Amino acid sequence: MAGHIYLSTMMYSHPAVIQATSAAQLLWVRALCEMNRTTRDGTLPRKVVRGLERELGMNAAATTSLLKVGLFVDRGDYYEIPKTAGIARVELYKLGPSGNRRPGIPDSVRHAIYARDGYACVHCGSGERLSIDHIIPWSKGGAHHSGNFQTLCMPCNMSKGARV
Repeated sequence: MAGHIYLSTMMYSHPAVIQATSAAQLLWVRALCEMNRTTRDGTLPRKVVRGLERELGMNAAATTSLLKVGLFVDRGDYYEIPKTAGIARVELYKLGPSGNRRPGIPDSVRHAIYARDGYACVHCGSGERLSIDHIIPWSKGGAHHSGNFQTLCMPCNMSKGARV
């Protein structure tokens, strides 16, 4: 069972999920998985959603369906996955050895890094939608400590990807 994604059954019986097209439901589940894997803040950049559409062989109709039933909220350059009645944004549980996942960043460390970097993105200077980024990516063997973290806004973080 390692590596499988399990979804709460509450999700499938929620009225908004039932109203969405089957393609939109698939896109939404993939978007939740991607959000849980990357941003974890209830948002996904528009370009990530477009990439999921292409990967799944869909057009924008699936996203339009998600917007119509309220499972996505358009925020300009990103979509918000709202916390709706009966559905927690992160209802995805990845089962498997704990060694497969990097450890979380404690809030105290996160706040110390934001303060160190002046509560602004070190690339563009924005103070909005900030995130913590590994300078040397975790996937490339980068350490998981404060000396390897930097503050980036979500657009800069997403464009950087797994590059140094």
